[in-house]
Amino acid sequence: MIYDQRYVVAGENTELDCKILQLQYTGNKLSMIFLLPNDANGLPELESKITMTKFKSLFSGIWRRDTIIRIPKFVFEAKYDLKPVLTSLGITEIFDLQTANFAKMTTLKPVFVNDARHKSYIEVTEQGTEAAAASIIGLMGGSVGGPFQFVADHPFMFVIRDNNSGTILFVGRYANP
Repeated sequence: MIYDQRYVVAGENTELDCKILQLQYTGNKLSMIFLLPNDANGLPELESKITMTKFKSLFSGIWRRDTIIRIPKFVFEAKYDLKPVLTSLGITEIFDLQTANFAKMTTLKPVFVNDARHKSYIEVTEQGTEAAAASIIGLMGGSVGGPFQFVADHPFMFVIRDNNSGTILFVGRYANP
């Protein structure tokens, strides 16, 4: 378990009935956002309620505050075969030796895509998060009324987001803290 106290964006969302913790990556270009249901068994309900519109509005009513953070150390690794996904979207010609056309990319012939895979890797430790060669940092600070408590001692969701575009880069769930 990671034990820390930082000045971070954190709070509660009553509509989704969850606590939110946002940790900035170095350079503030990316954030790791944790969504912790208030009910220890509430992750399935949270997952069913969350939409892109609700995700975008998560941060209204929460602010940067002194926060006690308790999150488990974990490694998340997933591998996906993208060929079925791409072909279901109608992207088939790149996989066919006869129809693939990569003339603007290479002079080699014949060229086609024989495999398309995606691998995701996220590691959360006391030193931060490793995902796409980024590291989380935080500032220490104080607030009136005592620190906010974010204790992830039951299943939660996490998201890695590009702060400039709002693009979600990773979505995951941690089911066994």
